[in-house]
Amino acid sequence: MNFDKSLDELISYLMNFGTYFFGYFLLCLFQLRFEKFRILMEFVLANFRKRSAKGLTFISFDGSISAASKFFVFWIVSCLSGALSWFLYPMLTGFNDLPLKSWYPFDVTSSPGYQIAFFMQLLGQLFIPFVFGGWAGTYMTMIILGCAQYDILFASLKNIGESTGGKDEKNIFAFRLKQESYKNEIHEVNQYIFSREELDEYSEDHESHNAALIDCVEHHQMILEFADLFEHFYRVYFITKLFFNEIFQTQLSLVKMSVLFFYLSLGCSDLMILCYFAELLKYQSSRATEALMRSDWETFDGPTKRGMIIFMMNARKPIQLVAGKILNLDMKQFLAAMKTTKTF
Repeated sequence: MNFDKSLDELISYLMNFGTYFFGYFLLCLFQLRFEKFRILMEFVLANFRKRSAKGLTFISFDGSISAASKFFVFWIVSCLSGALSWFLYPMLTGFNDLPLKSWYPFDVTSSPGYQIAFFMQLLGQLFIPFVFGGWAGTYMTMIILGCAQYDILFASLKNIGESTGGKDEKNIFAFRLKQESYKNEIHEVNQYIFSREELDEYSEDHESHNAALIDCVEHHQMILEFADLFEHFYRVYFITKLFFNEIFQTQLSLVKMSVLFFYLSLGCSDLMILCYFAELLKYQSSRATEALMRSDWETFDGPTKRGMIIFMMNARKPIQLVAGKILNLDMKQFLAAMKTTKTF
């Protein structure tokens, strides 16, 4: 037997058990909530807009999709690198030590027990990053795409005054003149998170200011519906992830930090992704009024201005993701978790 009844090793065994137990729990949770995930994905594919409304400028969805893909791949690779780095120590030193402290009912200090245990741990370490990274990566991707929809909404709100077309040469000339003036302007920074404005082509399709505003309201309602579906799918994951991270980081202070450095880093990064991207969505969802004020609202007619006021009152409440209807997900929660860990 390879258990020497050391307190540090016992805690290490329990931590490894907890990590794999939570990994299998997340896998089963995804299977149980797969129908909700399917509904969420079908909603995204059917309703997310690819570009903003016609106007002086426009933004597309392509940049956000590219950013989401890069973030997802980077996180999966980081999780794999952190998990597999445990196997470098026995390879570099040449000692027959297992990368992870675990108890086995057979001798792992000699062949073939060592090779069998090493191979089993390797398979387990390949499983963990894909499960943990898959959940966090999908969460991060959905938040980025949701923020991108807000970018598209902001661009549409900004261009409400430019959405009217027609074949009148005066309108065409005024449109071209505004575009030339736009090229020479110093543009406001940080209007959009992952998107970049481009000059749009003139559209002969006529649309009133009020109709353009109604289209923006419908887009905003769609984003709120997406946020509800998203939170409903991730609700159980939020609360269990926060609970696991608290226990995991608390136990880390009882063992040697240097030995478990990668797990500590990935655990903190995973929690930061959960809180930071929730904060990002909250911030992005609070800027609809700001985007509407960039339009030529002073030239709109009475019904359109009244519609603007109603829209601003409905859009002023930001989207706040909640873990199990108990804890708000934001950077304050992340800092509170880090302070709690430090006290142990």
